[in-house]
Amino acid sequence: MAVPKAPKLRPLPSQAIRPILVADDLGGSTPSGQQRSRLVEIYGEYLGAALQAPVLAVHVERSALPSLASSAFFRSKSRPVMPETSRDGPGESFRRRIVGGIPSQEILKLSRMRPPPLVIVMGTRARAGLKRLLLGGVAEKVIQSSRRPVMTVGPALLGPPPRNPFLPEARAELLVATDLGSAGTQVEAFALTLAMTLGAGVTLFHSPFNDEKLYAKIGAPLTRTGPLSGRIRALLEKRREPFLRAGVRCDAALDEETVFIPQAINRAASRFTAVVLGTHSRSSFAKALIGSTAREVILDSPVPVFTLSLRK
Repeated sequence: MAVPKAPKLRPLPSQAIRPILVADDLGGSTPSGQQRSRLVEIYGEYLGAALQAPVLAVHVERSALPSLASSAFFRSKSRPVMPETSRDGPGESFRRRIVGGIPSQEILKLSRMRPPPLVIVMGTRARAGLKRLLLGGVAEKVIQSSRRPVMTVGPALLGPPPRNPFLPEARAELLVATDLGSAGTQVEAFALTLAMTLGAGVTLFHSPFNDEKLYAKIGAPLTRTGPLSGRIRALLEKRREPFLRAGVRCDAALDEETVFIPQAINRAASRFTAVVLGTHSRSSFAKALIGSTAREVILDSPVPVFTLSLRK
């Protein structure tokens, strides 16, 4: 099975090293906000070390910046500022930049810089009711619009592991949600590149409640109570082949019982380092929202979630 091109994650030569872009809201004034802000940065630093890439932490504020830059909280988060011309070894540099403007627009603008970031790392807060659908205005818009992969640290993730989980010696494991259709192929291609770069293993996850159109297309009945058909199992096994050919350890997992797909993914996610999935934009009222499955996974996942905005 041919695998389409995925975003390249390996660092470029030193004269054009691609950073990890950490988009942080500076935490605000509450201790919990400061803790979440630091958690997002830690995961950005972990990923930067694993990918041997510098980290650029960007804080976007709508208000005037001088008072912000001199705040006690900002000083407490300070790192040695790396000049733009620095050529320090990859994975060792940390730069901080404060910009003014509309947060989502400024982050997306930075995502198109040259060279582009390898991955954007963001956090999001817990919400309730209708607001839960919106995930968080900045994160929602960036995830939906960015052409770069986004790793989101969700509200259910309470603290970082004591050691970097993305390093090769940690033997990271990625849970890759696939619908076994064309969208799943894009997600799998990205996951393959990510796994090869991190030295990680992959488990392809599928739910029989995922896509009735797919089942109708391949002629396999969608049975809510019985096991998946042999044709579906064969298709899932075939999706493992590119990973195995590339030397990536790859398993498959099926959840034939949990009807609510995000719940199925998050239940399995506790045994993994990160989740990888794709997201679609919507239309009408929800045109600015990411796909409902991605949204619910991000909000309740116990591990970071990589999302890839799917293109037709």
